[in-house]
Amino acid sequence: LSPVSDEIYYISPVLQKMSAQGVRVQTMTFNEFKKTAPSEADVWLLANVPALSQSDLSKCRAHLNKGGGIWVTCGSQIKNTQALSDILPGRLMDSRQQTTAVQVNEHARTHALGKFFFEQGGFEWGNIKSTQWMSFEPAPDCTVLLSDKHTKAPLLAVGRVLNGRVAVWTSSIDKDWTNLPTKPFFPVLCQEMLFYLTGIKGHAQGRELVVNEPIEWTLDKQSHAGLTMQRPDGFSEPLSLHNNRLLYRKTNIPGIYTVQDSPKAEPLGVFAVNLDTQKNEGDLTRLNPEDFMSRFPSDHWVWVAHHEPLFKTFQEKIRGKDLSSLFLFALLFFLIGELLLISLWRRHP
Repeated sequence: LSPVSDEIYYISPVLQKMSAQGVRVQTMTFNEFKKTAPSEADVWLLANVPALSQSDLSKCRAHLNKGGGIWVTCGSQIKNTQALSDILPGRLMDSRQQTTAVQVNEHARTHALGKFFFEQGGFEWGNIKSTQWMSFEPAPDCTVLLSDKHTKAPLLAVGRVLNGRVAVWTSSIDKDWTNLPTKPFFPVLCQEMLFYLTGIKGHAQGRELVVNEPIEWTLDKQSHAGLTMQRPDGFSEPLSLHNNRLLYRKTNIPGIYTVQDSPKAEPLGVFAVNLDTQKNEGDLTRLNPEDFMSRFPSDHWVWVAHHEPLFKTFQEKIRGKDLSSLFLFALLFFLIGELLLISLWRRHP
């Protein structure tokens, strides 16, 4: 959706490629959107849209309630930031004119889409500049993927609103405010973002999550009956889909979760759920002997430091230290000494 004809000039090739891959793409002006919203679409791209009315916001909320995705990109047309914030995972504020250098946030590593940014080896994120952007205050459960290197101001953030995924790019999607569209990475970023928001590419399948993060996955259009979730605790639970979308929230224990339509068939989807180390769960700090004893009191225990060979140390603790090599060395030393003494005695009887 765009208020001007050239707003999506740089993303149009991406949309054309997705269309060739079987994704149905529909573009419309903002006035056309106000008359009728694309109800069958999985994701809406709101590119620099003017003020949204309460009727427009109701359409967006209904779309999110059904599990749809929305990507909002900013620009000079956005005026009523308070109304737009109603469908964002945070609060959008006034625009700033300040040159920024983009960096990838370390916290993005734990996000399904964020990991994609770290796979772009050799890409110089600092070469992406934005001369103007809009301030954004992310909600607590919103993940900031890209930010300004110096001020840490959010530039690209994703989060959940109602039942859907929402992404916010606080600069423009054309060259008015940023040079991002001129970079080779831009088409890749747009395609990954749109696929993530729609779930069509199955990004959720096989990806890693943390405990209590819901499993979300859009299956293909063929009918799926009798789906079950095989949990890491050995239990199996029946699954139900809504418009071919899977939403499973009971990821309360770490381990491997698999989606199957038959007990003997290959899994349709595999999901790894890990402990959230950002919340002090699963502390990986090494224990010392005192901490170990305070947590696991016992009369008999063997402490093996992380740098010591486990089997050899354990064997020494049980059987005693192997001194055979030291004994042989001492025996050889005394034998050589004896031979030297005998040799000297023969020379000087």
